[in-house]
Amino acid sequence: MENDAKRCIYCGAEDDLTADHVPPKNLFPSPRPSNLLTVPACGKCNSSFEKDDEYFRLTLIMREDLAHHPDVQRVFPRVAKSLSKPTKRGFRKGFLEAVRFVEVQTSAGIILGRRNAMTIDTSRLKRVVERVTRALFYVERDRPLPPYYKIRCYLEPELPEGDDDPRAVIVRTLLAQSARTFGDGVFSYRYDLSSDDESASAWLLVFYERAYFICLVVPED
Repeated sequence: MENDAKRCIYCGAEDDLTADHVPPKNLFPSPRPSNLLTVPACGKCNSSFEKDDEYFRLTLIMREDLAHHPDVQRVFPRVAKSLSKPTKRGFRKGFLEAVRFVEVQTSAGIILGRRNAMTIDTSRLKRVVERVTRALFYVERDRPLPPYYKIRCYLEPELPEGDDDPRAVIVRTLLAQSARTFGDGVFSYRYDLSSDDESASAWLLVFYERAYFICLVVPED
């Protein structure tokens, strides 16, 4: 652990070490909790996360089912202020172009009205969730994840609905574990370790109490 603490957990670099917050600290309103987790990361890796972290936060707070969460409401003004900056013009334009109106209707075809919908770049969301899982592994296991392991992330639409899906068993197992929570429900996680592999594991990450992500840490095929 002593040597690991002097290396970036993402690339192994030993120079220009900084602290990467897990999860991204921009998800928390001010004042931020005092117990936020950090892991060693080089400046190059840490700075490369900024745009994905911002996209991740914006995607979450724009969800209708999260709009009434008190911490989402507290974070929103800061996000709006950030997007108004001239330096954010390209980011703002790209995100707004992904928002469109769709008609909502019943199964009988009765139109109930229109609502906002977004075209989400799921690869960007998964990059953030994968990084958070990698960092949590470091926190819980006191060592970086070996390079020959990969992390498979599943977003909510990809999660199992029926008990016959093997992932449904994983979800039930994770829900039986104790959760570690940060902020007023801003973030929580549960994990379960494999009994015959010291690195294989499953993780349940929850943001703002309703946005769920499942990550499986498995050896390369």
